[in-house]
Amino acid sequence: MSTHATPSAIDPRPLPERTVRIGWGLLVLGACIVFAAYLVDPRRAAFDNLVLFLFVASLAVGAVFMVALEYIGGAVWSVPMRRVNEFLGLLTPL
Repeated sequence: MSTHATPSAIDPRPLPERTVRIGWGLLVLGACIVFAAYLVDPRRAAFDNLVLFLFVASLAVGAVFMVALEYIGGAVWSVPMRRVNEFLGLLTPL
């Protein structure tokens, strides 16, 4: 019998309550800042959102390209980096 934990046997622990509260607080603060930016200068805020979208899209597409390159090259040594790139590639549908 194998001693390795299967994915279904892993017990995910929830985040501490303080961390969750800080995260929600930062989310609300960020939403308020975006709302205020649209009130102050909507054209500039829209342009900033477009630049942010293009930045995130370039990260996602670049990560997918790196994963494809690693699979084509058959690189076994890059598995830890591949996992990070696969995670970043999940931003592509966004």
